[in-house]
Amino acid sequence: TVTGTTTTVSDTGSKTTTTVTGTTTTVSDTGSKTTTVSDTGTTTSVSNTGTTTTVSNSGTTTTTVSDTGTTTSVSNSGTTTTTVSDTGTSSTTSSTTTVTGPVSPITFTTTSNPYGTLPPIDVETTTTANGYLYSYGTIKTQVGYYFSHDNGIRANGDKGGFSPEQVVELNIYDVFEDGSIKLREAVDMSKVNFGLATPEKVYNTRTHADNVKTTIDDFKYDVPVMYENTPLVNTKGEALTVPVYIGVKGDINLDNKVNAVDASTALSYYASYQTNGNSKTSVICQNDKNGLTVTSPTDDLDQLAAFLGDVDTNEYDPANWKTTKADRTVNAVDASYILSFYAEKQTTKDKTANDIWNDVLGSARFGTK
Repeated sequence: TVTGTTTTVSDTGSKTTTTVTGTTTTVSDTGSKTTTVSDTGTTTSVSNTGTTTTVSNSGTTTTTVSDTGTTTSVSNSGTTTTTVSDTGTSSTTSSTTTVTGPVSPITFTTTSNPYGTLPPIDVETTTTANGYLYSYGTIKTQVGYYFSHDNGIRANGDKGGFSPEQVVELNIYDVFEDGSIKLREAVDMSKVNFGLATPEKVYNTRTHADNVKTTIDDFKYDVPVMYENTPLVNTKGEALTVPVYIGVKGDINLDNKVNAVDASTALSYYASYQTNGNSKTSVICQNDKNGLTVTSPTDDLDQLAAFLGDVDTNEYDPANWKTTKADRTVNAVDASYILSFYAEKQTTKDKTANDIWNDVLGSARFGTK
C-alpha cells in the first residue's frame, strides 16, 4: 500500500492538504503485471523482458520468443515452436522446416566376394556422370538350396552354380558430390552374379569333420552378390548377400554323411506323410536324432533335407534350387538309390561321390528315366 499526499497552496494564502491511498498489485504467472493507482487515475504496465533462445540439432534451428518473461525451448525433427505469453495467456504456433544440404560422407570398406571375383571387364555404367562419388544397393532375396559337388559347370557343359534368380529385386543408388542421391534407372538383372563363387567352393571354405555333431554352420552360408564385376554393398559398405543352404547329395539326416541311416530316414518321412493325408509339409523330413535337429516341417533346414534326399530328381532342372518339400517326392525309390550309393562307396575306394551317383542313377540323375 502506497500513501501519497497532495498539498495545494492558493494565491490567497489558503492551503488544502489531501491524502490519497493507492494500491500496487504484482501478479506473477508466466510474466509480471503491475497496476498502480494514483490520485490522477490508474496506470497499468506490462514488463517486456522477453528471452530468445536458439538451439541447434541436426541442422535444425528452433527459436522460442517469450514476452513477459516466459521462455520455452523445443527442438524436434525440424519443427519450430514459438510461444508468446502475456500475463498468463499463451498461444502456440507450429511450422515445419525441411532440412537440406549434403549427406554425411560414408566410409566404405573395400568389400569383395571372398570366394573370388570375376576378372575386370568393360561395363556401361551411369557412374561416369560428373560429381559421382559411390553407389550402394538394396536387394530382396529368396533362399536357395544346392549340392556340395556343384562346381558351377554341368556335366553337359551348361552353367550351374548359384542362381541369380535368388535376387528377386535390386535397386542401385548413385551418390554425388552435391549430396544428391539418384536411383539408377537402368538396372539389368541379367548382370547379377556371384563372381567365381560356386556351391562346391563355398561349402569347402568350412571344415566338415567326421564324427562331430553338425551345426547350422555346416549348411547355411551368405554369398555376396555382384553386379557385373562390382560387389554390391549397403550404405555401410557391407556386402549384400543371398542366403544359401548347401549339403551332400543323399544326406537327409544332415550329418554330412550318406549311409543306411539316410535311407531309413527317407522311408520314415515317406511313411509319415502317407499316413497324414499325403501332406508333406505337415511332417518333418529330418527326424533322425543323430543328425542336425529340425524343429519345424517348414524350416529351411527341412527344405534342405528334402532337397538332398530327393536324389532321383533332375539336378539340372532350372528350378531345382528353389523347389520346396511340397513339390518333391521322397519315397522308397530314393531310399533304394541311397542304399545302393552307400554299398558302392563301401566297396569302391577310387571313385568320387559324384562318379558313384552317376553309376547309381544313370540318366535319371539328369531328368531321363
